[in-house]
Amino acid sequence: MQTGTILVVDDEESVRAMLDVVLRSEGYEVLTADDGAAALELARREQPDVVLMDIRMPRMDGMAAFRAMRQEQVNAAVILMTAFATVDKAVEAMKAGAYDYIIKPFNIEEIKIMLRRAVENRRLAIEANLLRQELSAHFSPTRVLTNSPLMRKVYDSVANVAPPQATVLITG
Repeated sequence: MQTGTILVVDDEESVRAMLDVVLRSEGYEVLTADDGAAALELARREQPDVVLMDIRMPRMDGMAAFRAMRQEQVNAAVILMTAFATVDKAVEAMKAGAYDYIIKPFNIEEIKIMLRRAVENRRLAIEANLLRQELSAHFSPTRVLTNSPLMRKVYDSVANVAPPQATVLITG
């Protein structure tokens, strides 16, 4: 069984209902919205792992909702769907940071695989971020144990010169 929260956004009730049933049977928690504005509000509040969103919808389309989610720090993986596939739209979506892009009608098995990968990638990204925070708290240049004034001067120089995420090799 899968775990994770999926927000399904489509103006077609039948698509939302079908994906809701299928994804719940896979073990996901499923949220649904019928347009981009409702999706944006739900995404802000619930912080889903993945947003599976149609591009063409009334009120606020999928691309506008996707961009707004990025601006508001909604960190979900976003998979955009469309029945009106164009290479330009796919390229635009991927350049904007979409996780993937799928054309309707889609194969439900393909959606399941895509969602499984997106949820796993999100989980790994969260773990990596937590590990980075832990490592930086325990192994920062200010926490290096040394009694040598010369080594302290070297570390101070590195801290002043290198960007915070730079890798520095000290030899000697």
